[in-house]
Amino acid sequence: MIRKLAFLAGYLLAVLAPSATFAAEVKADIFLLAPWNMKEGDKMVGVLPDLISELEKRSGLTVQSQSTPYARVVQDLQTGSCDFSILIWNDDRAGFATKGVDVLPVHNGVRAVKGASLKTYDDLKNLRISITNGLKIDPKFDADTSLKKDFDQDYTTGVKKVGAAHAEAVAGALEPIEYVIRKEGLADKFGDTLVLRNSFITVHYSKKAPHPELEAKVNEALAAMVKDGTVKQIADRWLNK
Repeated sequence: MIRKLAFLAGYLLAVLAPSATFAAEVKADIFLLAPWNMKEGDKMVGVLPDLISELEKRSGLTVQSQSTPYARVVQDLQTGSCDFSILIWNDDRAGFATKGVDVLPVHNGVRAVKGASLKTYDDLKNLRISITNGLKIDPKFDADTSLKKDFDQDYTTGVKKVGAAHAEAVAGALEPIEYVIRKEGLADKFGDTLVLRNSFITVHYSKKAPHPELEAKVNEALAAMVKDGTVKQIADRWLNK
């Protein structure tokens, strides 16, 4: 009898242990935009990889990070190919994503080439503007078909286009745009800034994700990181380089 019970206990452990391990793993899409997430040698570095690393330590979860072009992150959330991502929240995503913790404040707007006047929204009509493909900036701006918009791969492409006189402005989150401008040594090419919207980098959970029960663990860990200043320290370390 004892042998049978021991065998049964061993069998149950063998069957249930993989499920427990699997349940503690989540898949995250991390969008590719400097300095949020970028390749350095053979590894990915930036604000988001550092946040994910700290999240793993605090939550006990294993996060399988997948570096993904910004435009594809939304598609992966829609299909459930990832459990969560961290990007700027827009209400039109509520149909396929659940809003989690607000992680970091950002300012969306436009940086213009030096010499171009950018004091009001109407001034945008005089500029050719580079926008990262898939990025949502401001509802009015996003829907405005009268503006001259170039949809590019990332901020670096847009900043270089302004530097080479192939565009006259870059739109997006102003903090990382400033980082790219400094990194590319093109600060002398840029002038006016127009802020369009104050927002947050926010956790998005796919409504088709296979492990929605783990949202509370991710939220709890990230909320603690926001509260104790860890998120700000990580962001400042990269954004102020």
